[in-house]
Amino acid sequence: MSLYLISNMYPSQEGLRYGIFVKRFEEAVQKRYNVKRIVLTKKKSFTSKIFGYSILFLKIIKLYFVVNKKDIVYVHFPTYVSLFLYPFLWRKIPLIINFHGSDAVPDSFLKKHLISVLGPIVRKCQQIVVPSKSYQNKIKGMFGVEEKKIFIYPSGGIDSKVFYPLKKETEKFTIGFVSNFVALKGWSVFLEALNIIENDGVFLDYEAIMIGDGPDMQKIRDEINRAKLNVRLIKGMNQSELVKMYGSFDVFVFPTYRESLGLVGLEAMMCSVPVLASAVEGPLEYVVDGYNGFLFERGNSKHLASRLIEFNSLLPSERTAMKQNCIETSMKYEKDFVSVELLNVLSNINN
Repeated sequence: MSLYLISNMYPSQEGLRYGIFVKRFEEAVQKRYNVKRIVLTKKKSFTSKIFGYSILFLKIIKLYFVVNKKDIVYVHFPTYVSLFLYPFLWRKIPLIINFHGSDAVPDSFLKKHLISVLGPIVRKCQQIVVPSKSYQNKIKGMFGVEEKKIFIYPSGGIDSKVFYPLKKETEKFTIGFVSNFVALKGWSVFLEALNIIENDGVFLDYEAIMIGDGPDMQKIRDEINRAKLNVRLIKGMNQSELVKMYGSFDVFVFPTYRESLGLVGLEAMMCSVPVLASAVEGPLEYVVDGYNGFLFERGNSKHLASRLIEFNSLLPSERTAMKQNCIETSMKYEKDFVSVELLNVLSNINN
């Protein structure tokens, strides 16, 4: 049986974490299915994006004449390809759509229109997949579908063979930040919190490491230099390199403004790194205040600064307990564990 994977996000050498959860999904199902990709990798220019989407759309159209009722068409980020999904319904081809987050947020005129086009597909497809309970509720309310039709699958989960605890090699208190460098990920809140710590007379001998890539890279570099912050800025890296960086962190800061789940926080936890996260949907499903990290008010750099100081003042025994709690929490999202249920759901599609 073939599974045709359609996605407008997929990792490449130029974008190692761009759609990494789509690749994790592929790895989870390829032992049982013959996976055939119809995907778009990261494009930098407007022209290359237009060309990339044109090729993607043509490949989907070609698929109409190839796929049969024994196969599965599995669509990640369905909003931007919504117009091209109707023929699969008309031909009664098994269709699964997987929302990941921003693809169901009507934050532009185009997306509002495309989401309205997507509505009938959401209601008629065989299965809907979302990354978290909060997103299950969102999709249920947005499209008027029954909860039992929406399966929660945390975007491929976390691979414990890739992410695992490492012994920290330095004594200096190290604060980590790993993300796509865009405003919604809260990088400005992170830097402002560090600025507050440095200028409020609080002694905290720290080093901060920011890892990622994206359109705000230069803005971040400029702000670090302007405020003379002790921050090391590193461009995105592959997973084997990233686990070593997690191993150098004492705490991971996740100041996101909006998240469907936030796998990066779970990666840190699987490396036994406590997480300081915005109190928003997604992280709220796994960050338990005082147990495996701390929560702070979204967008509030002063609150984040106070929580960083509070974390740094924990006793060694309290930090050790919190690190162990991180591992226990993250194992609920372990790749092999969550993939079993996904494969069970897929096996019932054609039955």
